[in-house]
Amino acid sequence: MVDLGGSEHSHNPLVRASMSGDSDASAELVRRYELQAPDWNAWLETQGYDYSLPLRVAFAEAPRETVLEVSCGTAVGSLSLGLLEVVLCDPAEEMLRQIDRNRFSRVVAAANDHLPFRDSSFDTIFALNGVPSPREFLRLLRPAGTIVWAYSQHDQTPVYIPFERLAEELGLSFTAQLVGQGSWARFHWKEDS
Repeated sequence: MVDLGGSEHSHNPLVRASMSGDSDASAELVRRYELQAPDWNAWLETQGYDYSLPLRVAFAEAPRETVLEVSCGTAVGSLSLGLLEVVLCDPAEEMLRQIDRNRFSRVVAAANDHLPFRDSSFDTIFALNGVPSPREFLRLLRPAGTIVWAYSQHDQTPVYIPFERLAEELGLSFTAQLVGQGSWARFHWKEDS
């Protein structure tokens, strides 16, 4: 079953290694999520807190014209936002099989560091408990676009990466806030960019 053990969780070093380009770490992380997929939605229903609240608060001011959800898992983020015109992307195909294809038509199996989209394709890229790939996100983001990153349990989320590190990797400034059990950050272009 799903285990949330915080930033010391065994997923977290894999996320950090994945961000550094370690393909073996990325493959192991995907394998673990593939194994969790059959129980994922049932596990979410057992949570005694509002899992997606940080994302919903963060997304309030984000553009909605062209939106990409990365590390979408079973599409919990898009569902909580009421987004149907969104591109869902995750490398764990078992997670994607849990998605209702009658509600979402644009579902893509791909790793975050090799996304099959043209440069400057999206106004907003977001994730709830996602695995970041800053270089790829910047390639896909339109000028003055927005990246929204949320953690359901702040630093107790197994894939937690501090927002300061993401901002440094992205070269963008950010606004962040704790909300409910979690936290969010909205990354935006620096004024001098």
